[in-house]
Amino acid sequence: MDSASQAELDSLLDELDATLHRVGRLVASRQAEFVRDAGLSASQYMVLKALDSEGPMRVSDVASMLGVKNPAASGLIQSLEEDGLLQRGGDASDNRVVLVDMAPAGRAALARSEAYRRRIISGFTAALSLEDLRTLVRIHGILADSLARGGFDYVSGHPGQGFASPEEGK
Repeated sequence: MDSASQAELDSLLDELDATLHRVGRLVASRQAEFVRDAGLSASQYMVLKALDSEGPMRVSDVASMLGVKNPAASGLIQSLEEDGLLQRGGDASDNRVVLVDMAPAGRAALARSEAYRRRIISGFTAALSLEDLRTLVRIHGILADSLARGGFDYVSGHPGQGFASPEEGK
């Protein structure tokens, strides 16, 4: 790559980084709004969202998903249960296992939150054509897949090798 192309690439990557950071901050603040307006904390929303997509879960699975220890997840689950948003039940395949699942009130709270989330996303994507929105979704999918595979190894120059910094290769 010639120096002019490298300079343009560097400029575009800097702009992308700044834009992703700004969008992330703004989306996070709006997310806090829709979660709060549904009467949920961010952690409660994440638990309900996971149960909606994954179905009943063990407390340890909830803790792992949230990146917390079991006692913290247990406290959160107890709070959701006391609010009538979750219910505990047994696992038909193993009587020793306790599973948590959404109660009808939890489904309703999640539905309110999701409806508000869609309105927010619709508002900040209104300037995009349907084709632009499809392209944005496709590109974000590619970026998410790259991150899930471990990104790019700056030392070896190969994708999916992890996130070693350029300095580590010296």
